[in-house]
Amino acid sequence: MAQYWNPDMEKLDRKSMGDLQARKLRAMVRDRMFRYHPFYSRTLRQPGIDPQDIEGIEDLRKLPFTTHEDLVADPESFILAPVERANTVPRMLASRFQYLFYDAVVGNSRIRQIDEYYPVTTFDTAEGVPIYLSKFDMGIFKELCGRAAICAGLTQMDRYQNAYPYGQNVDFWHSHYMALMLRIFAMKTGQAGPREELAAAKRLNPTVIACDPYYLCFIAKAAGKELSKLRIALLSGSTLDGPLRSRLKGLLERSGASPALVDSYSVPESKQSMPCCPGGPGYHTFPDVHVWECVDVKTGEPVGEGERGELVFTSIDGRGTTLLRYRTGDIAEGGIVYGECDSCGRTVPRIMGPIVRRNGDLAGDIMRGMLDIDGVRFASIGRSRDSRLTIHIQGEAEARERASGMAERLCKGKGAIPAFTMGP
Repeated sequence: MAQYWNPDMEKLDRKSMGDLQARKLRAMVRDRMFRYHPFYSRTLRQPGIDPQDIEGIEDLRKLPFTTHEDLVADPESFILAPVERANTVPRMLASRFQYLFYDAVVGNSRIRQIDEYYPVTTFDTAEGVPIYLSKFDMGIFKELCGRAAICAGLTQMDRYQNAYPYGQNVDFWHSHYMALMLRIFAMKTGQAGPREELAAAKRLNPTVIACDPYYLCFIAKAAGKELSKLRIALLSGSTLDGPLRSRLKGLLERSGASPALVDSYSVPESKQSMPCCPGGPGYHTFPDVHVWECVDVKTGEPVGEGERGELVFTSIDGRGTTLLRYRTGDIAEGGIVYGECDSCGRTVPRIMGPIVRRNGDLAGDIMRGMLDIDGVRFASIGRSRDSRLTIHIQGEAEARERASGMAERLCKGKGAIPAFTMGP
């Protein structure tokens, strides 16, 4: 029997879901972004745009798209920030009751405003662009992590190995809070390397491991029986297409493991990661926080249900970095579907993969090449805001030389600039 973290949201019928999204969208556009958002307060005042025309999600097409270039140019201008209120006390209360009034009303209001709007942390995109979260956002994020954990099939009895790299990346923190919200015993390795991961697994005997699928390939290649108790592999950070899924499954079976491969689609700009459920395809979205659209890559017009298109999202809840009609650059080959999931029964919209990058997947091409080179023990890729790739390679000297040459050729073909670090 399927389990739910928040059945009121996860089992909502389509009409009620549309009404909820419309109400939240109106409040976000009219009451917050139009008044308090540095970027959209200008955008929503352009000729031909009237925030009052945004009645429901079908009216989103009346708004212009936001691009990755807009966000990179000035990330701080996308922080929702209310105008500061003057800390004044009415003259009639400027007496011995002044402090009582200030502490009880103005002071508490100020604290609530800080908790709601003041950024306390960031998630960084692949290029290092900061996406800001307030304490209010962190509350939403934890709730969504709880929902994702149940959707992915986790239980409190699991033993959980979080093998994502430490840092301001959404995958690490999403994995961390998935375990924390379900009170699962968890170990966070910080992506120390395959040998170190297996040493940790030998102590933990994990039933769940969370990491990038390419990283799990390197771990499985070096594994003996350390992963034999795995029942779920939570995978995000790289596209888990058919060939990679088959390859990973074979490597795990060779080490005595046959876990369910549960893929997630992470979007740092949206401050969330959306999981599949173990028995069915499709990334389960959170419709009370975002509206997802699928549009034609060339025309920008919405496509039909289940049709291929570029994914676009709009924030309808949350503070910090908030975005309207943000073009992710990701193509959903199966579009977005709205029916009930045959496996888990959730009625939330589902994004149907595989997900491909509009401008290609250079990092994925390089990592596939690394797996094919004997003697490469481990490889990872990072990206800076100027699009420079930092490629780390561990293994035998000859293998490292061949791997770096392969990566340089692929980067040259895409106009990218690689920088290498090497290790034995």
